[in-house]
Amino acid sequence: MGRTPAAAVFLLTLAGCASSGSGGSSNASLQVVPVISDPTGATVQADGQEITTPGEILVPKGAKYLEIHVSKDGYEPATVILTPDTQHFRDCFAAATAPDNPAPSSHFASDNGLYTLGAHLLATVAACTADAARVGLQPTLVFVKLQPLPPIPTPPPPPN
Repeated sequence: MGRTPAAAVFLLTLAGCASSGSGGSSNASLQVVPVISDPTGATVQADGQEITTPGEILVPKGAKYLEIHVSKDGYEPATVILTPDTQHFRDCFAAATAPDNPAPSSHFASDNGLYTLGAHLLATVAACTADAARVGLQPTLVFVKLQPLPPIPTPPPPPN
């Protein structure tokens, strides 16, 4: 199944939705991604899982990519790709390296200032990467509006 431009795919990012799924403490290392379709009853395949909409896909926390295929007889199939929340990483990094952040200044007061600066930046990148991985893939909820297949033209009747 490939990407179909005719399918209308709407992606909603809802704060906290990834952690508010039906999973309890046993799903603490999983992100729950609800998948809804119009019409309902579509088949969803992702990462070896198959569900019927409405339903939920379970994704390991820290996943870097997830391709979701949605299909239903009589409708164009759709593909949705989830990726990490890069805005969260950018916000974390900007806050950690802001001039008014008191933490970085203490790291630069040494004879090896450049080495210390590099080590601090690497530590900041690692911390923000780990923090973004905890947030999970985006969007945290997927809604797909499937488009009906075009009618198959009927051939003209044979001449008499």
